Amino acid sequence: MKYVRWGLIGIGETAIDEDDLTFNTVAGSKVVAIMHSQKQKAKELAKRYNIESYTDDVLELIENTEVNAIYIATQPETHATYAVMAMNAGKPVLIEQPLAASYDDCIRINNISSKLSVPCFVAYPMRFMPRFRKVKQLILDDAIGKILNIQSTLYTTADSTTPENQYEHKFYKYVPQQLDILQEIFGIIVEANGLTSHSKNKQISNTINSCLMFEGNVPAVSTWCFNAADDARKDVVEVIGERGIIRFSVFTGQNVIIIRGKEQQNINVEKTVSKHEQLIKSVVEDIQGFNICTATSVSATPSSWVVDRILKHH
Repeated sequence: MKYVRWGLIGIGETAIDEDDLTFNTVAGSKVVAIMHSQKQKAKELAKRYNIESYTDDVLELIENTEVNAIYIATQPETHATYAVMAMNAGKPVLIEQPLAASYDDCIRINNISSKLSVPCFVAYPMRFMPRFRKVKQLILDDAIGKILNIQSTLYTTADSTTPENQYEHKFYKYVPQQLDILQEIFGIIVEANGLTSHSKNKQISNTINSCLMFEGNVPAVSTWCFNAADDARKDVVEVIGERGIIRFSVFTGQNVIIIRGKEQQNINVEKTVSKHEQLIKSVVEDIQGFNICTATSVSATPSSWVVDRILKHH
């Protein structure tokens, strides 16, 4: 069995599993090197997680002969550059979501991956969560009849301790993930437009609305607000069908609810192992050659296409 030895460029939520690295909890997988732009920080992380090698140089990490796979958790603007560098070195890549900062960068990544036959994966772990698979199965089973409309709302509070561009950070943390899981359940989004509140210096604003059209002519409306009052927090997707409603959350883990007339059914889907562990296990088994991971850069590209359309006139 091929042992997957990871080099980490940055460290994101996919990499951490309580007090250990998620990569180290999966059979045949181990982190052997880490890179951080501040060498002292890289040293501290290496010591905390018992990582053999550390550096502040991306190229040094990629060229490390002990490393045969790369994980990227940096600003989205750098994802494409680092991914291409890694794939040119013949090393498979796992990128923390979103895949890249633009649709054009996604195409660039996909072209290099195809040309060199080096796989590239994206950390969309929600695809592996039983709760969303249950929702998808309900749709496939025609539980509420023909889907007429989808409405999704996410209101979060602002953080006083985060930088001035916190809305951009929150946008890329939440929106691509939500779009990805909605497309996993309902199919590809073929039309998208966005409307935002005014913001300074062309930064991403605190409130964004979008009108979407899924394949099969299913319309949807999504609203994201990143500086709502604490008591206004909300995370809900409502799927309106001819015979009822399915309601579920994306980030807060609430029960799936089916409403048919006066009848309401609450479905508590059991949580299995960590969603991040499931993702990394799938990636590792794909690299090892005895499974196929569906969280590829190609499958993640439609969400970036939608994001580009939503922010087009920002």
